[in-house]
Amino acid sequence: SGLVDQWLDFLQNEIEPPIIAILLPLIGYATFDPCIKKKATSDFINALKVLNTQLAQSTFLIGNEITIADIAIVSCLVKPFLFAIPSGMLKQVANVIRWFETCRNQAPFHKFLGKVTY
Repeated sequence: SGLVDQWLDFLQNEIEPPIIAILLPLIGYATFDPCIKKKATSDFINALKVLNTQLAQSTFLIGNEITIADIAIVSCLVKPFLFAIPSGMLKQVANVIRWFETCRNQAPFHKFLGKVTY
């Protein structure tokens, strides 16, 4: 559907770039720059706020069923949630955390992602 494509584009253009900027220095593929990390973290939180607004209205991104958009975005959020974003910042996006946990607790997700601690 068009909404699935919209959320996949959002992932590619709004979520993945700051994740890459945040994580690459952590794994040794880029030089750490505090200015870049600050901007990327801000961009990432802003993207999560967009998700948070959407998820205030529904269980999943598009209604009440998991789509490939949910799968793709949840999968991309695991590493930043585990390693890069302070848990205090995540308190700003409670709907995202609820959705993330709802998805993660589905059998296929849980098998793939395991336990995620913030």
